[in-house]
Amino acid sequence: LCKTLTSMVVAIAVTLSLYIMDVHLVFIFGMVTFLCNFIPNIGSFFAILAPAPLVYLTPGKTLKDVVLAVLVPFGIHNTLGCVVEPQLMQAGLDLHPLTTVVALTFWGVVWGVSGMILSVPITCGIKAVLADVDHPHAQRLFHLLDRPLGSRRAAPSRMMPEGRDVTD
Repeated sequence: LCKTLTSMVVAIAVTLSLYIMDVHLVFIFGMVTFLCNFIPNIGSFFAILAPAPLVYLTPGKTLKDVVLAVLVPFGIHNTLGCVVEPQLMQAGLDLHPLTTVVALTFWGVVWGVSGMILSVPITCGIKAVLADVDHPHAQRLFHLLDRPLGSRRAAPSRMMPEGRDVTD
């Protein structure tokens, strides 16, 4: 849901910017941006470059217009996609950013591209299961996923039965 909302915000911002620059087929490019935003890494690249050929071939448009039609969506994608989206995803998924990067790398090595796409849902599922298991090893793995750098915040529900934190 978070990814859908951020993709929609990015698509609306790109659509409005292309509309202001008087690019034809802005709604098509908005839809392409929305859909391509779900493809990690290369989706944004294709969405950014998609309007460039049309702007270049439009009579009356200059090279400056082509550069702006690429740079403005690039700025929107970088601002919203690289700054705002990770913050929203972290809050919505309750995963530490380091956990997300490690999961992306691990599942990418295990299953390739499909593992990279499924890395966050798999890791969230594993974390949810580990949160409900009372075994000390499961709690250690849960805390490793929850706070990989070992910060000392402990929630009351995540304490061992003896009343001490698992990391003690």
